[in-house]
Amino acid sequence: MTQPTASSESTRDDRATSKLKVAIEELAVNQAQPRNTDNDDKEDDDLWDDLASMPSLSQCATQELLASDDAPRARTMVFASRSATLKSSEGTDRALDNLLVVHPDVLVPATKVADVASCIRKPVVQDRLRGASDVTISLVMGNMLHELLQACLTASASDHKSKGSLPEIVKSEDAKDAVTTSSPWPEGWQGIGDFSKAFVETQIEEQVRSNIESLYAIDLSAEDAAVQLREKAAPFARFARTFLLRENDEGFHPEATLRESGRSAASPQSKVRLRRILDVEEEIWSPIYGLKGKVDVSVECDILEESDVPTYKTATGQQGQAFSRGHANNTTTEESKRRVTTSVVPLELKTGRAEVVSTEHRAQTMMYTLMMSDRYGVRVDDGLLYYSKSGELHRISRSRNEVRSLVIGRNELAHYLRHDMTRLRKPDAGASNEPVQVLPPTIDSEHKCRRCYAVDGCMLFRRAIEDVVEPSEVARSAPKSGRMLSRRTPIADVFEQKTEHLTNIHLEFFRKWDRLLNLEEEDAVRFRKEMWTMTAEQREKVGRCFGNMRLDVDPRSLSPGSSSSMRRVLHRFVRHVDPTQNAEAGLLSGHIQVNDPVTISIEPDMLSVAQGFVSSLTPTSVEIGLDHSLDAVMRRASEKEQAMTQEAPFDMASATERIVFRIDKDELGSGMGRVRANLAALFLTPQRGGDVKRRELVVEMRAPRFLSKEQLPEAFTTSSTHDSLQQILVQVHADDSVNQDQKLAIDNVLSAQDYALVLGMPGTGKTTTIAKLIELLVRLGKRILLTSYTHSAVDTILRKLGEDQKEEADESMRILRLGTKDKVHPDAHRFLLPRCASIEELKDAFESPNVVAATCLSVHHTFFSSGIAKKMRNRTDADDDGSPKYLFDYCIVDEASQIPLPTCLGPLRFADKFVLVGDHHQLPPLVKNAEAKAGGLDVSLFKLLSDRHGDKAMVALRSQYRMNDDIMRLSNELVYSGQLRAGSESVRDRTLLLPDMQAALAIAREDRWMQDLLQPNSKVRLLDTSKRPLDEVGESKHGDLVKNQFEAELVVRIASALVAGGCKPSQIAVVTPYRQQIKLLRSLLLQYSLSRKHATQADQLEDMELLTADQSQGRDKDVILVTFTRANFSSKKEADTMEAKGSAGGNTGELLNDLRRLNVTLTRAKRKLIMVGHSATLEGSAILRPLLKLVREAGWVREL
Repeated sequence: MTQPTASSESTRDDRATSKLKVAIEELAVNQAQPRNTDNDDKEDDDLWDDLASMPSLSQCATQELLASDDAPRARTMVFASRSATLKSSEGTDRALDNLLVVHPDVLVPATKVADVASCIRKPVVQDRLRGASDVTISLVMGNMLHELLQACLTASASDHKSKGSLPEIVKSEDAKDAVTTSSPWPEGWQGIGDFSKAFVETQIEEQVRSNIESLYAIDLSAEDAAVQLREKAAPFARFARTFLLRENDEGFHPEATLRESGRSAASPQSKVRLRRILDVEEEIWSPIYGLKGKVDVSVECDILEESDVPTYKTATGQQGQAFSRGHANNTTTEESKRRVTTSVVPLELKTGRAEVVSTEHRAQTMMYTLMMSDRYGVRVDDGLLYYSKSGELHRISRSRNEVRSLVIGRNELAHYLRHDMTRLRKPDAGASNEPVQVLPPTIDSEHKCRRCYAVDGCMLFRRAIEDVVEPSEVARSAPKSGRMLSRRTPIADVFEQKTEHLTNIHLEFFRKWDRLLNLEEEDAVRFRKEMWTMTAEQREKVGRCFGNMRLDVDPRSLSPGSSSSMRRVLHRFVRHVDPTQNAEAGLLSGHIQVNDPVTISIEPDMLSVAQGFVSSLTPTSVEIGLDHSLDAVMRRASEKEQAMTQEAPFDMASATERIVFRIDKDELGSGMGRVRANLAALFLTPQRGGDVKRRELVVEMRAPRFLSKEQLPEAFTTSSTHDSLQQILVQVHADDSVNQDQKLAIDNVLSAQDYALVLGMPGTGKTTTIAKLIELLVRLGKRILLTSYTHSAVDTILRKLGEDQKEEADESMRILRLGTKDKVHPDAHRFLLPRCASIEELKDAFESPNVVAATCLSVHHTFFSSGIAKKMRNRTDADDDGSPKYLFDYCIVDEASQIPLPTCLGPLRFADKFVLVGDHHQLPPLVKNAEAKAGGLDVSLFKLLSDRHGDKAMVALRSQYRMNDDIMRLSNELVYSGQLRAGSESVRDRTLLLPDMQAALAIAREDRWMQDLLQPNSKVRLLDTSKRPLDEVGESKHGDLVKNQFEAELVVRIASALVAGGCKPSQIAVVTPYRQQIKLLRSLLLQYSLSRKHATQADQLEDMELLTADQSQGRDKDVILVTFTRANFSSKKEADTMEAKGSAGGNTGELLNDLRRLNVTLTRAKRKLIMVGHSATLEGSAILRPLLKLVREAGWVREL
């Protein structure tokens, strides 16, 4: 094909621009006329012709770029096409014929599609950087108005009587419309929902209470908020009286007029009444159209249409059906001009100012009609758009050209939002430095860009990723590297203002970590689309789904949650089959764990009806906290399945027997957007919250500074209410419960001006050290942010602090725990944010604590986006008025070596100094993508800083209080070069004494190896299975799933002997690298319990923990049983051959070749460590070979 010239290319792009705008804004003025199918076919031909040379829809590109050969094209490599219906079929939905959906597995939010016409780049930037947005009064009031209307629509008035799905309607017109002189709300209400004055006032108070944190962030009092909310909600009273169905009304309300674009004032006006509220905040995922979004209110409505000519539309079904279009039986000529159509439609509420229907609102509503057509399985031709300020209800009718244009816009968004591996591949050193088109071009409008809320991230990507350099108006001392434009663009001043401070070091750092995050996110995207590309059975085999689940209708399983964050209602799901039929299929055997985000779907085709978090998990049931009840969606599923009439009763009990749920782990539940926003915050300007200090320390790797002993007193000048630094240090150094290493670590933190590192080897008392450090800093008048990657790590330290407070009766420490109640340990519930009734109470709860505890991902909490937080973040040195520049003096991060660097950066920017506590010789950050791992995403900030400045900034804790001397010897020689030492003689000499040795020996029978390992002095043993035939002791492998029946049975037998001898099952844990081995062990334990249900220890073995090596981090037990699982190396001859070639052993896989993971496994036991493995196979691991040599030399190997 001939390449177009620059001028023709530019002309074609201009033509496409106008066509796009016209299509999106085209008014549906001819919808009442019959469609000409011949013209439709001609339009189809034109569409397919256009695809061959379709230009980018990013009409915001610079003319220079559009005129070049590099002008972006919409790429159509993967697509799904909706096939055209037969022309002769009735009710054909011509607007959906021949839609080409590119990359349908990329679910694009409908709100982002609506923004395409103004700027396609902005929604892409928003998707990349999902940081905590500024809380504004319009945003807060809009949310409260939405929730208020939704609460009124879905409420049941106390005097309502059920009649099918509609309440009984009051017959008195006076009672129906009665209002007081001072309020627009009626004293009583009988109709859909509850719009009575008393209920509305109660809801206004409830909205103010539930949004008290947001009101604090915008500095608006509860009283003023209630006044404003009451005023702005007043139009809802007219909305209810006018548009909600009254059962005994002969017709529609006289004022229930639908506004329709393009309809003349002289034309007959359509009217509408809402029959039923189907759902509120209904989240819909539609892979057919590649869309997702939340519909404000899903309703069933009647639309009355009058015209001077008979309508062309046809419909099937009877009036009143929820999921089919219907009309009254019109028989006369006059009646043929009046048609009532019952439809399912989306109702969108807009609370802002709008003189006319905006293009974005129209596009958003139209996208929702497509999604609801998919979800409900019916035609949804119209949407309703309600503007509360004007009180007008607009009808948005779907037109073919508009749908096409929006889908084309959605397609290009999907191109940029999808994770294209060609864009993520690391550039070759010898390749040309052509810019990678990661984002759509900028719109180059100085007016729009300067006022855009996404401008900071947009300009950062333009400089760092797109490598753009604007020509300078003045001579630069040193030219900038990058892709220099030939002339300055209109946004050059804005661009330079946002990026002028960035150096090449900054740009390279951002590029590297952004690429690594993209690679890791690509895996999560791939896992998410499995929800609709794989069956539940297929996905359950790889551990990412629970299939064939039923909802338990026990009242206890539908209890309200304690938090308003994704935990409003607790639902319990159970297996439909007897789990003993296949014990390995128990719910504890997959990758889904407590606190994991999950998505609930109804089989076979209602995808993602709700989202939430796992609250508890047993082998047969799972409890999930959801943001709403499943009653409404189950009713719709039942109606969809049985085509029930509206009057047919809905029985929840029978529905739960029929409806099958699937529960999928949602890999993108938290998303990478917030993590990437942490990274971007390093490079923003100080005026926009840029973290200059961390940029110097982490990116530029400036060496940390420390004060001398002589300088310390001056740095910690305390008020008269606090002890002096000297007094406190004397007390700390005299405390016998603090060892010498811990004292050195505390001294190092106090002298740090930037940061300090604490290397906490296994069992060395990291929790005690952090608790002592926090207590000391509080006494010095400092404010501390305590954080970690997991809730359990944060709560472990808080529990220690709580114990110390009780012992010392110390009331000077005031602790605030941020987080939802069901994720926080019960012992730390007393530190949670109390329910505050006023701004003053919340202000005290937020500002009085001197210790605030939260996970690293909680930095989007209102606490961190409040007015006082923003004021401190946006300060510059020039603003120095003596007030603090940071929310906290210190940020202490526990388990820092397990936290990805971009995630760790999040909380650090809120503190002046930070302390990282961890051990980079134990588990690193979890990274799933192999290329991202190879690129360094598993390098934590702790390791990065310790490798560069560890000699000066780090103090090691070496005295451990967990393992006896034999167990300690393993990690000491393999990992820590002899640095570890026992904290006391009692720890060093620990053994396991079984109270009933005879009972244990009875299970051991004649097996001498078993008799030996039960002895107290047998602290470490390796049971070697390699002398037995491989067909007896070998592994079984299915794909990547590995298990070993012989080792699993051996472990269960050893555990039963230990428990019989008097060891508590809760003090035993089995550790293995493989989840499939855990499944097998769980199955064997269940069988063992069933076969010995009358024995005294029958149920006790269920208390024994089964852990992967990663799950065992931070845990310890008296006894650890390790099953290495791999056994695939058989003959002595084969071993001799391998040894002659310079290698030996079998295939040990990736998990057994990580020294950090092995270190964690070996350091969990206090008194006894028993390992089971096939030494001939394990010799194939360069990591395990030194371990095998060590245990052989020590005489700790027993051959079976």
